[in-house]
Amino acid sequence: MKIKKYLDISEIYDVSEILEDAAIVNISGIKKYVYFFRINPVLIIDKNDKRIYEIISKYEQFLRLMNLDFQIIMKNKEINVEDYFEISKEGKDEVKKEMIDEYMKNLKNLFNYSKIYAIEYLLVISTTTYVKNVENYLKILDEINMKCEKIVGIENISNYLMKGVEFI
Repeated sequence: MKIKKYLDISEIYDVSEILEDAAIVNISGIKKYVYFFRINPVLIIDKNDKRIYEIISKYEQFLRLMNLDFQIIMKNKEINVEDYFEISKEGKDEVKKEMIDEYMKNLKNLFNYSKIYAIEYLLVISTTTYVKNVENYLKILDEINMKCEKIVGIENISNYLMKGVEFI
């Protein structure tokens, strides 16, 4: 089985600068500003038909109104389960503390043999001009409770670029 090695983003694209809220990338001689957003998806499983229709209609409206180049990316992300093992035992009696300890020990043993993944959804927008408030394009998604968190900070944007995701 051949394992694919992801390339460093600099091997694929010419990243000329990373700003506080975007990366500037040269693609075939064209300068593009690339913005990253983490998306919290909307669950429609337990919604009634009317609400499902409203959600789909708003999403269609978003797609029609979006006049910038964009992609929605789904990426598997390993979950650090250690963060979930920090359960407070304060105010518990000894029996409950022992039960929590035993439960956590069993969970840790279970997770030692397997990795747990979650899907991370990203919205990547690219433009040929700098858009100061690019998140204004996403306000319609707030109406259906689909939250888009803008990735800001040079280090955070660098981390997304260096993951080697081929999406620009």
